[in-house]
Amino acid sequence: MNNHVLERLLNNAEQAKREALQMVAENQRNTSHIEQQLQRLQQYRSEYATQLQLQLGRGMSTTLVSTYRQFLHGLDNAIGQAQGLLTQQQQKTDVSQQHWQQQQQRWQAFSTLQQRQRDTQQQLQQRREQRQTDELAQQFHAHRSKLID
Repeated sequence: MNNHVLERLLNNAEQAKREALQMVAENQRNTSHIEQQLQRLQQYRSEYATQLQLQLGRGMSTTLVSTYRQFLHGLDNAIGQAQGLLTQQQQKTDVSQQHWQQQQQRWQAFSTLQQRQRDTQQQLQQRREQRQTDELAQQFHAHRSKLID
C-alpha cells in the first residue's frame, strides 16, 4: 500500500477516533447531568413527603392533603420520566463507547500496518546495503587477487 494513502487513512482514523471520544465525553456529561436532576427530584420528593407526614400529625384539611398528594404524584411522574431519560442516555453512552472502541481498533490496525510497512522498508534497505557491501568486498578481493597474480 502506498505510504501516502496509508498516512491519509491513519489520519482519518485518528480524526474519527477523536470525534468518537468527544461524543463519549458529551454523553457521559449528559448522563451525569440527568443523574443529578433525578437525585434532586428524589430528594425533593422525600422532603415533601416528610412535610406531609408532619402536617398530617398536626392535622390538616382534606383539601390540603389532596393538594400535597397531587403534588407528590406529579413528582413521582417527573421522577419516572427522569429515570426513563437516564436509561436512554446510559444506552446512548454505551453505544458511543462501543463506537469509540471500534474507531480505536480501526486506528490501531492502520497504525500496525504502517509500522509493518516501515519495518519491511527498513529490512529491504538493510538488504540492499548488505548486498552493496558484499559486492564491494567481492570486487576488492577480485581486484586484490589480480594484483597478487
